[in-house]
This record gives sequence, structure tokens and C-alpha cells, in this order.
Amino acid sequence: MISALTRKDNALKLAEMNPQVISQNWQSSMAVDVGAGFRKLDAIEYWKCPETGFCWYSPPDAAGGGELYAQLEKFDWYYMEDKWEFSAALDLFNDASAVLEVGVGRGTSYKLHDTKVIRYRVLN
Repeated sequence: MISALTRKDNALKLAEMNPQVISQNWQSSMAVDVGAGFRKLDAIEYWKCPETGFCWYSPPDAAGGGELYAQLEKFDWYYMEDKWEFSAALDLFNDASAVLEVGVGRGTSYKLHDTKVIRYRVLN
């Protein structure tokens, strides 16, 4: 697998998951339907770039569709304005940090980082 950041063919597969099992777990634990497209996937793979530590899931359809996120946003914990991980991440950056945040949702963490991080880009 080619790393999305370095473009080198050296990514490490950390795990392979069964979409049908994930779908059943989400349905039984949260009454959330992940969608037919997700369930039709053969497998979901979890990859890591050995140079940057960046991790991602493949294929891209494993992210789910709009219907999934419409269900998730009904939970008060899903798009919280203040999550512990926002401040934990902020502590890792210095004033010269450059950040690429992928999957920003409503951009809440961006608002927190805005005062400290000089270069900040988002990809949703």
C-alpha cells in the first residue's frame, strides 16, 4: 500500500476487519445502520505509514456515507464542543507547528487550535 503522505509503497497493514461484523455491532449497540455500501465491502484494512505514523482505513468507502453521519450527529456525544482530545492534542503543538486535520466535522478543534498553531489546514 502506498502511503498517502510520503507516496512510498511501504505502508504496514495493522489489521483487517469484517464490515458485516462491524455493521452488526453498531446496530446492536447503538441502533445505527452503517449503510448497504459499507456492508457490501469485502474487508476494511487499517494501515500505517512507518515514516510519519499516519494511520488510515481502506477502502475510502469504509468512512461511511451521509446517512451514517446523520444518525451519529443525533448523539449528544458525537459533535461535542469540548472533548478531552482537543486539549491533549493542543498540548503537543508548539507555536511553529503545522497541522493537517482530516475529517474536521464542524471544525470545533480548529477553533481551539487557531490561537496557537501557525499553519493549519483542514481536509474534510
